[in-house]
Amino acid sequence: MLFRSAAARHSSTPLPELDPATPALLVRVGRYPVNHGAVNAARTLGRAGVPVAAVVEDGWTPLALSRYTARAFVSPSNGDEPADELVARLQAIAAQIGRPTVAVATDDEAAVLLAEHADVLRPALLLPRIEAGLTRRLASKRGLYELCVEHGVPTPTTAFPQDRDDVERFAASATFPVVVKNVEPFTRLSHSAVGGTTVVHCAEDLLALASTWETPRHAMLQEFIPHEDAQDWSYQTYCNDDATPVVSFTCVKLRSWPPHAGVTALARALPNPELER
Repeated sequence: MLFRSAAARHSSTPLPELDPATPALLVRVGRYPVNHGAVNAARTLGRAGVPVAAVVEDGWTPLALSRYTARAFVSPSNGDEPADELVARLQAIAAQIGRPTVAVATDDEAAVLLAEHADVLRPALLLPRIEAGLTRRLASKRGLYELCVEHGVPTPTTAFPQDRDDVERFAASATFPVVVKNVEPFTRLSHSAVGGTTVVHCAEDLLALASTWETPRHAMLQEFIPHEDAQDWSYQTYCNDDATPVVSFTCVKLRSWPPHAGVTALARALPNPELER
C-alpha cells in the first residue's frame, strides 16, 4: 500500500474513483507462483472495495490466498497453449463471474492475449480498444527497440542475431559486459534463451551461452549501462479512447531480483516531469 500511496501523491492527474459494483479479473499466462505485482493489484483494488477475481496456477499461491482475492480460478498454463484454448478458458471464467468484469493483464502474454482477442471476449470482459498489433509490438523487445529508434528515444545499442554467425560477429566486436534478454512474449515462456535478464561478462561466456540455444532468434543482445551511471525509471499511465492519460505517475526502481537485472522488488513513486513529457 505504501507504493500506491506514494503514487497517488506524485500523480499529475487525480486518481479516478473506482466503481465497487464492477469486479476485476486479474489475468496471467504461464507460471508465476510469486507474482507480487498481481498481489499488489489485488490489494489495491480490494481495499478500494472492488471485488477481485484472479486466474492462478494453483490454489496455494500468494494471490490465490490473499484476503483481497474474492475468487481464484485455477487455470495452469505454460504459455505454449493455442490462443483459442486460452480464450475459451477466459470465456468460461467470465461466464462463472456472471457480470461484466474489467480484465487486468498481469504479464505481457496476458496483455497480448486480451488485446488480440478483445472482440470475442467482449462484452463479458471490459477491455480498452487498442490498435491491432500495438500490444504485441510493445511487449516485444525488438518492437519496443524499433519504436524507440523510430521516435528518437535514446536506447542502448542492440542486436538481434538470426544465427550462430551473427552471435560470433557480435562477440568479436562488442564491449563487455553485455545484457541478454528474451525477445518476444510467449516464446520467452516456451523457448526462452535465458531464464531472465542476464549479464554476460566476456565473449567466451556469451558463446557458451549461445551454444545452449535452440536458435539465436529468441535472444536480444544489448549494451550494458553500468549501475553507477544509471537509474531505472518507469512511467505508468492509463489512457482513455482519445489517448488522454486518465492517471499517470513515474517511479524509480530501487531493488530488483535477481539484483541489478531482474523484476522490481522495491520502487518509489517520484515526480519526473521530463520522463512524463
